[in-house]
Amino acid sequence: LDPQQRVMMLYVWKAMEDAGITPKSLAQKATGVFISPGMNEYMSLPGFPKNDPYAPTGLALSAIPNRISYLFNLTGPSEYCETACSSALVALHRAMVSLRMGECEQAIVGAVNLLLSPDGFKSVDAFGHLSPKGKARSFQADADGYVRSEGVGALIIKPLEAAISGNDRIHAVVRGTGIAHGGRGMSLTAPTGRGMKAALAQAYRNSGIDPGTISYIEAHGTGT
Repeated sequence: LDPQQRVMMLYVWKAMEDAGITPKSLAQKATGVFISPGMNEYMSLPGFPKNDPYAPTGLALSAIPNRISYLFNLTGPSEYCETACSSALVALHRAMVSLRMGECEQAIVGAVNLLLSPDGFKSVDAFGHLSPKGKARSFQADADGYVRSEGVGALIIKPLEAAISGNDRIHAVVRGTGIAHGGRGMSLTAPTGRGMKAALAQAYRNSGIDPGTISYIEAHGTGT
C-alpha cells in the first residue's frame, strides 16, 4: 500500500476529528472526496513486489479517494485531481463546484506528497528545475530553481449556512475559486501571466470581492 494512501486516510480522520464529525455519521451521506496525491515513487523502491495481487489498488493514485469513500461509506463524488503543482487548489475548486451543483452536501479535500525515491530528484534536476543552492527565492532576481518538499493536509468544506446551522467549527470561508490555462507559452511547463490573470479574475468574479480590498496574498513560488 502506497504510504500516500495510508497518510491521506490518517489526515482525513484528523480533519473529521477537528470538525467534530464522527465518521459513522457520514455513512451513506452525499459526501464528496477530492484528493490530490503526489507522484507515485513507492513502486520504484528496490525490492517492491510488483506481482503482488494487491499492487494495482495499493499503488493507483486514483484509488486514494476511492479508498476513503469506501472506508467511510460515502456516496458523493470521489475524484482524483492531478494538475502538477496546482493539484491541491484544483481539488478544492472541484469540491466547490460539486457543492454548488448539488452533487454533494459536504466534501473532503486533501493533498499529499511524499518523496520516497531519489529518482524524482534526479529527473527534475536534469530538467534544470531544482535550485543548486537548495533555496526557493521567490520573486527575487537571483532565484535559481525550486526545492521539493513533503506535505499532507485535509479539510472538510460545506456551504456556510449549513456549517453555521450545524454549529460546526469554522476555520475560514472560501469566497471563490478560479481555474484557467494560459495556452501556449515559453515551454510546456512554463506558466503564463495571462493564464494566472484569467484564473484570478475568475476567482474575484465568483467571490464578489473587490480586488482593491485584498491586503494579503499567499503565492505559489514557481508560478505554476
